[in-house]
Amino acid sequence: MSLEDLDRFLTLRDSDPDLAQALAQPMDLDRFLGLAAEHGFALSEADVFAAQHANTRRERQLSFSRIKPPNHAACAISSTADHHHV
Repeated sequence: MSLEDLDRFLTLRDSDPDLAQALAQPMDLDRFLGLAAEHGFALSEADVFAAQHANTRRERQLSFSRIKPPNHAACAISSTADHHHV
C-alpha cells in the first residue's frame, strides 16, 4: 500500500498491547505482513523495504549532521603555545 499505511499499522501498537508484544518479538517478513493483514493492512514487501531504505537514509543524514568540522583555530593556538615553551 504505502509508507503511510505502514506507519498507521505500527502506530496501532500504542493502543493494542497484544500487537505491541507481537511486534517486539523477532519475526520474518512473511509473519510481519501476515500480522499487518490480520489488522486490516494490505502491506507488501516493497512497503517494508521502502521504509527500511528511508530509515537508513535518515540515519545516515543524522550521522553526517553530527560530524563537526575540525577546529583548526584550536590546533593553531596549541601549536603556537608549544613553540613558546621550547
